[in-house]
Amino acid sequence: MRTFWFTPLNHDFQGEAIAVFLREALERGDAQLSTWTVALPTTGDRGPVTPPLRSGLAVEAKKRRVVVRQMQSLLVSGKGARVGSRTDVRHGLSLEQVQTVTQALREQPDVQDVPEDDYRAAMTSPLLVVYLLRGVERESKGAPETEYKSGLVLPALGLHFPGIKDPNAPKRM
Repeated sequence: MRTFWFTPLNHDFQGEAIAVFLREALERGDAQLSTWTVALPTTGDRGPVTPPLRSGLAVEAKKRRVVVRQMQSLLVSGKGARVGSRTDVRHGLSLEQVQTVTQALREQPDVQDVPEDDYRAAMTSPLLVVYLLRGVERESKGAPETEYKSGLVLPALGLHFPGIKDPNAPKRM
């Protein structure tokens, strides 16, 4: 597949830049991007995903706040575009790798949480996280939450690439 369609109203998603990056990696035979880890978080707080997966694996949907913006664009997780948490990048590491990164943090008393970039630096292959979400809306601050579209399951993706930030890369690449 050479294309990935998304709403043009999502200005934060850099689909074309990601596609160019992956296409160029393929052309130059980048071994680091030839094998991927795919993760599907299975625990959530918004009930089972039905029908169940063909594998028989039980999956509970995660709750995310959604906001319907102009022209029916759907914003997930508030102001940002992130649907997962910073720690989801750990799905791309073995337990031993997570422990190594965490141990290195303990040697830095001024750091409370492991930065996402530290996990990425330890990754050996890219990570695709597939999230199954159910949205909740709120009419106004203090108003009760209501289910978005009667509990419709919303699929969402998270991409994490191995390595460290390149200070010479264009901003937000």
